[in-house]
Amino acid sequence: MKAIRIKAKQSMVNYKRPMSYVSGETYPLPPYSTVIGMVHAACGFTSYHPMKISVQGNPRSVISDLQIKYSGGSATYEKGRHNLFVTFEDKKIGYTSGPFNVELITEIDLVLHIVPDNEEEIPFIASALQKPKNYLALGRHEDLLNILDVSIVEYHQKDSVQLPNDMYIYPDGQDGTIYKLRKVYRVHPKTHLRGFQEVYKMLYVGKGTFVFDIFEDEDKYPLCLV
Repeated sequence: MKAIRIKAKQSMVNYKRPMSYVSGETYPLPPYSTVIGMVHAACGFTSYHPMKISVQGNPRSVISDLQIKYSGGSATYEKGRHNLFVTFEDKKIGYTSGPFNVELITEIDLVLHIVPDNEEEIPFIASALQKPKNYLALGRHEDLLNILDVSIVEYHQKDSVQLPNDMYIYPDGQDGTIYKLRKVYRVHPKTHLRGFQEVYKMLYVGKGTFVFDIFEDEDKYPLCLV
């Protein structure tokens, strides 16, 4: 069986957790939907191409930073309530802005595996990741992805593996933190709003953990495909 393996790193990144309104909390590793979005952007796909993803990495630390947050955009401008406005169709739409705490992961090394449902897409996706037409980001728009290596690798089933990095795996009774990770969304044809149809409860476990019944590639990197 074949997979595309990406080795990459990022300097300062936020993989924003939904519903984190008080502060911009981050996942410890990128969720599947974020990786899929990056792959689609690299390939220029305009419709969803089904694929399975495995995510592992080695984050160094998390710091707190400030950024400007804009909110509103659905109400008529009211002086005293809004400090910004835009004009749309001769109508003032009010916004507010202010400082917002955001978590940033500093210096993270990533190993990502991509297995498209259509195996014939593997060479095309690998080539697009090796020579993207535009810079690639993972997380926020400004969170640039420094790709170090893209390889097509063979992988196989293993009875047990000791993880070389932190990783998302299926819950199996081990200690760790459970995250609800989004994968695939659909856009409503009338409202044009995104709704996620595939959300997985995954266990985040640390480097050195022994995991059973898992895949491993030819260079002994494990894969937990979702």
